[in-house]
Amino acid sequence: MDTKKVLKNIGKIALTVASPPIGAITLAKKEKKLDGFLLGATLSTALCFVEAVYSGFNFNKIYDNPSVIVQRRETNSRTLLMAPLSPIAFALDKEYITQIGEDKKVNYVAGNKIIDFNPETGKHELKMDYNSRFGDSQFHLSSAQETLNRLNDKLSRGDVTYARELLESYETKAREYNEIRTNLDSIVNKMNSELEAQRSKSTGERK
Repeated sequence: MDTKKVLKNIGKIALTVASPPIGAITLAKKEKKLDGFLLGATLSTALCFVEAVYSGFNFNKIYDNPSVIVQRRETNSRTLLMAPLSPIAFALDKEYITQIGEDKKVNYVAGNKIIDFNPETGKHELKMDYNSRFGDSQFHLSSAQETLNRLNDKLSRGDVTYARELLESYETKAREYNEIRTNLDSIVNKMNSELEAQRSKSTGERK
């Protein structure tokens, strides 16, 4: 058995799994390389579509009034651009986000522990701070701190024009942060109140 040939074929197969279009080029004959690339890109996109549909139905519902769910989602256009090239890269480039609300009013916060249960206190806690990335579109998440850092950088350079634009952007971002934070505080308080009421009823029924 030609060990070198076997290893070469294994490498081609591994490359095809990682990136179907590129792997298809290495497997196809010279005159069929373009067809191989297009077939690989189509297969890769189809696999990513299936994975995206699966992810859409695979989520963790934290609360239902209002709706708070956590799931892995695409949060930038780069992830979508990876679809024709690599299903693995497409899947790995996703991140967990917490979705608050539904229908017309929806906000997203990056992370799967934004609302977390503390077994020591027996209460849910909010873990969102100025560094948390958020927004009303899953593809445009950014933090208030990030915007403030950019503003301070321009101010330190004396860039009045751009600093003015960033100041407006920061004020908007800070206001959005406060609104989402207030909303989440209200949700966490409501969850804890409901949990405490359920515990009281459970304790009363055992007496």
